[in-house]
Amino acid sequence: MKMAVRMRYLIALCVFALGCSDIALAQESPQVVLSRPSDPGLADRGIIVFSISNPTDKPVAIVSFETPFATGDDHLANVEFQVSDSKNEELAYRGRNVYFGPPDSSSFLTLGPHETLKKNVDVAKEYGITDGGAYTVTYVKNLRILRSSGVQRLDAVRPGDDIPLEPSRSNTLTIWINDALIKAQGAVARQHAAEEGVAALTCSGSQSSTLSSDVSASAAQTLSALTHLGASYSYDYDANNIPIHGHESDPRYIYWFGTYDSSILLTDPSSVNSDNAQVDQVMAATYYRLANGPMSFDCGCSASYPPATRAWAETGSPYLVHICDSYWTDPATGGSPAPSRVATLVHEASHFNDQFATGTADNYYTSPEAHSAAISARHTAVRTAVNYEFYIMNASHP
Repeated sequence: MKMAVRMRYLIALCVFALGCSDIALAQESPQVVLSRPSDPGLADRGIIVFSISNPTDKPVAIVSFETPFATGDDHLANVEFQVSDSKNEELAYRGRNVYFGPPDSSSFLTLGPHETLKKNVDVAKEYGITDGGAYTVTYVKNLRILRSSGVQRLDAVRPGDDIPLEPSRSNTLTIWINDALIKAQGAVARQHAAEEGVAALTCSGSQSSTLSSDVSASAAQTLSALTHLGASYSYDYDANNIPIHGHESDPRYIYWFGTYDSSILLTDPSSVNSDNAQVDQVMAATYYRLANGPMSFDCGCSASYPPATRAWAETGSPYLVHICDSYWTDPATGGSPAPSRVATLVHEASHFNDQFATGTADNYYTSPEAHSAAISARHTAVRTAVNYEFYIMNASHP
C-alpha cells in the first residue's frame, strides 16, 4: 500500500516537473495571443487582433517576416495561420507570398522587456472567406529569435547566418463572420481589384526588356531541371508493360524534396494528389508558365516592404508578379541560394494556382530550412517555393 502511494507520489512529482519545464519554456519564448477586436463591426468582417509579447526581462529580436509585422500595409506577407470552417475543413491561404530572401540585420523586430505589439489581421481577406459562419484561427510558425548577446550583435547579422528556430503556436480563436457584411465587403474588393488591374503593369521599356530576357533564361533553367527530373526516374512494370511503381534516388531530388514514396501505385487515381505527384506537377507548371508567355509584371513595390524584398505574388492571381527594387540589383543568374533574378522568377512562377498545379507557399526562405523540411516534413517541402527554386537552380547539395 505504501509502495503504491509512493509510486503515485513519484508520478505526480514527474508530471509536475514536466509541467514546470513546459511553463518555463513558454515563459522564455515570445507569446502569441489571438483575440477579437473590441469593435463589433471589425469582428463581424473576419478581422482578428494578433498580439506578440516578450515575457522576459531582456529584449528579444524576431525575424519580422514570420509575423504579421513583416510589412507596413494591411496584408500578410505569407501564410501564417491555420484557418478552418465549421466543418473543420482547413482553408487555403489566398494572400500574398512575398520573397524576402535570407534575413539580415534589417529583417528583425525587437521586443523590449515585457513589451507587447498588436496588429489587426483581416483573416477573411487573406483566406478568401466569402460566407458567414464560425471559423477557427491559430497562428503556427517557426520563429527565428535572437536573445541576450544575440540582440546586442544584431547589426552584424548577415544573410545566410544560422539563426535559431523556435516553434510558436497561439491559442485557437473561434470567430463568427456576418454573412451580409462579408458578401458586401467582397463586392467592394472585387471592384478595387478590377480598378487596380487596369493601373498595374507599370514597367518601363528597359525594365520590360530585362524581364523578357530573365523570363527566357528562367524557362531554360527550369527546362534543364525538368529534364534532369524525368531522367532520374525509374519504374517497375506490370505484365502489360504499364508502370506501376516509380523510384527516385537522385541526391539532388532527395536533398530538396525528400525520399520518393515508391509504395504508391501509379495506376491508382488518387496518386495524382500525392507528394510525389506534387513535385512533378509544380515543376511542369513552372516551366509552362515561364515558357509560354502568361507571366505579367508590375514594377512597383510598396515602400512599406523591407529593402531586401525581391518580389511578391498571390496564388489566386495568375500570373502577375510584382517586382521590387532589390530585384534589379541582383545578378541575372548565379549560384543559388544566393539571390539572382532568374532564381526569383522561378520562385514566383511556382506560386500560382491553376489547372496545372496547386501553387506553392513561402513557408520559409533559407536552404537549411528547405533541406530540413525535405527530411522531416516532406508534405510541406514539396509545397514550398524555395525548395523548387533550389532544385531548379541546382543549389549546393551533397
